[in-house]
Amino acid sequence: MRCPLRRGSPDFADAYYNWALVYSESNMPNQEILQYKNALIINPSHYAANSNLSTVYIKMGMFSEARQYLEKAISINPGRAQDHYSLGVIYFNEYRTELAIKEFVEAQKLGYRLPLEVLQVMDSSRNPKI
Repeated sequence: MRCPLRRGSPDFADAYYNWALVYSESNMPNQEILQYKNALIINPSHYAANSNLSTVYIKMGMFSEARQYLEKAISINPGRAQDHYSLGVIYFNEYRTELAIKEFVEAQKLGYRLPLEVLQVMDSSRNPKI
């Protein structure tokens, strides 16, 4: 019997994605990153691989890399509030306050409960003290 997975097939991207999840559970971020990237080579529109890869980079403090994959994930699935919130946090860390607030507002519209600190930042940017 032949294996139904063939290198380069979209289903093979899921195999790499699943290996990344195993490495995530094993706390092996470098291997996790490698497997997510392998999945994305085969299927650049793999939403979960883009989103999860951004999360790994955020945990490592690599915000520029995280932003790249998070923006791609949002372009594939714009309806996930957590992604918009995470992108807002990245923009905020990059001192891109307007973009951060835009993402926080979108996350809130999608049902995300923003932390008090974020609400205070949003309020102070709307009502600057002169």
